[in-house]
Amino acid sequence: VSEDPPPLPQERAGHDQLPPEVKREVKTMLFADVEGFSKLPDEKNPAYAKNFLGGIADIMGGLSKPPRFINTWGDSIFAVFDQLGDGLNMALDLRDFVVRTKWEEKGLPSEFSARIALHAGPAYAIEDPLLGKTNFFGRHVNNAARIEPIALPGCVYVSETVASLLAFRGHDFAFEYVGNVELAKSFGSFPIYLLQRPGYVDY
Repeated sequence: VSEDPPPLPQERAGHDQLPPEVKREVKTMLFADVEGFSKLPDEKNPAYAKNFLGGIADIMGGLSKPPRFINTWGDSIFAVFDQLGDGLNMALDLRDFVVRTKWEEKGLPSEFSARIALHAGPAYAIEDPLLGKTNFFGRHVNNAARIEPIALPGCVYVSETVASLLAFRGHDFAFEYVGNVELAKSFGSFPIYLLQRPGYVDY
């Protein structure tokens, strides 16, 4: 998948009052969270930064285009992509990296894993005064953030929007219906899908 996803419906109410420097753009948003990070011994943090965050940096280097925005805090990762395909590849490459790495050889717990979620939709591109660069905000960012906590470790969960975009055109990905799942923080129930590459073998 290398083309931009088709335009998604955008809510119109109140948009005419937006300041001219604020834009609303359709993006693919990834959230990931490390399973068991809170139990990681303090002395393991250098190994985490070098081997886990460093591995993610290597994954991003292999994408056709880097994320439009990326941020980390503790064990959490938030990335925004212009291209749906880059978000999908990043999510699955991150899943494979987490599942297939022998973490005990990297100085980290052997059960090290991550929950990963993807959603696509219109988001506000706003200059963040604290970060000094464009950040992304809005309901669809919140949707992506609420999917991640309910994902199984070592899996990539995607919204119905992402699954619909995949079904809309030819692609190199597979997905299966998980169910109508209650999202985190009483955000409501939404159809959720498990993202895979065809022929994926669980290690």
